[in-house]
Amino acid sequence: MKTFPNLLQQVGLTFLLLLISTTSWAINLTPNSDIVTNGQIPGTYSDIYFTTYNGNWTRDIKLPKDAEIGTTIRISSNAASRSFIQGVFTGLAKDVSIPLLQGQTYLFAKRTNDWGIYGDTVVRWNPNSIDAQLPTTDATIILYSIANNNWAPSISFPASAPNNALLIVKSHASRNSSFSDTGVLAYANHYAVKNRDSYIYQYNTEDSKWFPILTPAHYLTPDTLLNSHQLPRPTSPLMVLSLSDSSWTRRITLPAQAFDRDRIRITSTGALQSEINHQGVEDNVGSLLVNSGDVYEFMYVESDQEWKLIKSPVTHHSVKSLFSRGIPSSITPNTHVTVHNRNWNSEVRLSRHATNGDRVTITSGADLEFEVTSSDSPLLGAVSVSSGEEIQFLRAENRWVRATETISMLLVYSDAVANSLGENGARARMYESFRLTNTTLHNSKANARLKLAGIVKMTISGNSSNAVLGNMPDRNSEVQTTRAELSADAVYYVGTQTGVCGRAYVNDNIAAFYNVHRYHMVAVGKLGCGTTVMRHEFGHNMGLEHCRGGQNGYGHGYKESAMCRNSAPYYSTPSLYDDLLRPRGIENQHDAVRVINQNTPYAANFY
Repeated sequence: MKTFPNLLQQVGLTFLLLLISTTSWAINLTPNSDIVTNGQIPGTYSDIYFTTYNGNWTRDIKLPKDAEIGTTIRISSNAASRSFIQGVFTGLAKDVSIPLLQGQTYLFAKRTNDWGIYGDTVVRWNPNSIDAQLPTTDATIILYSIANNNWAPSISFPASAPNNALLIVKSHASRNSSFSDTGVLAYANHYAVKNRDSYIYQYNTEDSKWFPILTPAHYLTPDTLLNSHQLPRPTSPLMVLSLSDSSWTRRITLPAQAFDRDRIRITSTGALQSEINHQGVEDNVGSLLVNSGDVYEFMYVESDQEWKLIKSPVTHHSVKSLFSRGIPSSITPNTHVTVHNRNWNSEVRLSRHATNGDRVTITSGADLEFEVTSSDSPLLGAVSVSSGEEIQFLRAENRWVRATETISMLLVYSDAVANSLGENGARARMYESFRLTNTTLHNSKANARLKLAGIVKMTISGNSSNAVLGNMPDRNSEVQTTRAELSADAVYYVGTQTGVCGRAYVNDNIAAFYNVHRYHMVAVGKLGCGTTVMRHEFGHNMGLEHCRGGQNGYGHGYKESAMCRNSAPYYSTPSLYDDLLRPRGIENQHDAVRVINQNTPYAANFY
């Protein structure tokens, strides 16, 4: 059933459009306009018409924070790629983006605390206008409000809606309401919808479910803790414990009971340090000390009966700041140490004082090599770190072990690419592809990291992506000769050939077919496509398929990932969760990281 705005909404929208049309738009803007930077719409105009096009597009469109009340901004898309409008819900604790698809138009009118939203696919509902059972709809934004004289005890969500449709529920009623679980909620909401509560749900057509992306936060102070340290059972989907100099506790224990997907956020602005107890938390998460500026977030997963750490701070050090070349005791799960030419020592020592699960990442931009050592981990030895490397160490069984291996990569671009972009532009594009691939490996907690072996201009014969790829494994070819000279474990090439955006060999079970896969650790990208192609094709080189199949039956992508649709900077893994609180993989079914980890030790030793 298709639903439309009611008459009052239509009249209101028509009046607003007529009001705007009585004066000319003060300015027409596009993403490429001189006064638009990274999609930020300026706040200096009262009437704005902003349009995206193919070739004149930005992913993020940001409404101005400094716009005056009454400012109107009309945003339209003529681009094939989806954009996201940010800065709409300024009155809420978290910004939620509105997807903008080709052919869609939204009108935003600045109010006192937020923006009013109008458009043909925007509906405003309440219990008196539509009842409490919300119907199936084609609307992309549903605004549902309840009040004392316009109230319902229980609200049932639409059975279906367009993908990424938003349902925004706000209560102005003194009586509590609830959400009825009719099978379309991804996670049951066990809490009352109270006065001034705001919920935002997003519909996902793949799962046919509504997912919570913003829920009310109830705030706690240390004086509400049980026995001075135990957080009580949550009374809302998100509980926030805020620490400060005047409101502090030394020790924090997470709730013993909670509902599935309940979250706990712990923040601090105080000078005193606190410690989060590992009781009830998943194993091997590392050090959990809370200092000023830190934010930790945990999510309860009912099937595992434990709290998962989904957000934590990172401690940063430079080598010159280290006393006697030693990294201080770990205070957060992740520590990052950077080394440069003016910030270098011949040795960096890992701390003896760390918790199982702690990770230390060391990144070198220095010309000279140095060594990483540990006095309590003799099996680790002295690990050499060269320029361009990122090596991660993991605390396991009270010892440090190396957690990543380095795969060296040769980047190659064709003469035609250089002619099109210029030498600097061609190299910048290759570097960006390389960076995005390393970021995806890092985000996914895979054991592989890429190191640049070299970048060269070379045209590989072939009119299509398939033909170019077919010529690359030839052991006597120029690219293989150059690869051997530079000791590159892998090769990624970008040209202007015809065909699909990328091609690569799927090197599954590298250990069993080492000598064959060694020459097939090559991939092809095309200039007319994006810089995220490399992370996808590199996944193929590491034994991965798209959304099914692959090594061991689970070596493929899952939902939004680098291999399945190439829509997120993650390889599938059941150990991580996405923004909809879904696992990024399923054990023994969708686990690309597990396959990468199996193949990395062999791929890292091709040369």
